[in-house]
Amino acid sequence: MKITKAGKKLLKKYYCIAAETARQWDVEAAEFYHRLMNNGKHHNQAICAVANMLARRVYAVMKRRDEALARNDIKALENIGYEMRNLEGNPIVPQKAREIILRDYPSKKVQKERAIMKKEKAA
Repeated sequence: MKITKAGKKLLKKYYCIAAETARQWDVEAAEFYHRLMNNGKHHNQAICAVANMLARRVYAVMKRRDEALARNDIKALENIGYEMRNLEGNPIVPQKAREIILRDYPSKKVQKERAIMKKEKAA
């Protein structure tokens, strides 16, 4: 489902702010954002799509939490949460995720700088 205008404005705003941060620290979000930008989407469209992805993640975590609470399963409650992963599905720490993002999904500014340096080296 798409993010619609029917939602609460403040909630949508916070999801977009979270999406901006997620694309800088979460490898899956960065890859998704980068793919959308390469397909010709505007930054705001891509951020809204990442925000939608985050909303689905939050819903999944909350649903697992509610199900564990309904079962009164304390052990399951301790294991519920979000874990950062690389694109192969392996758990990683935030610093490693940031390194992967800076290397594989650079900003437009960094891409331009790299292109200039590449031309200078070739010349």
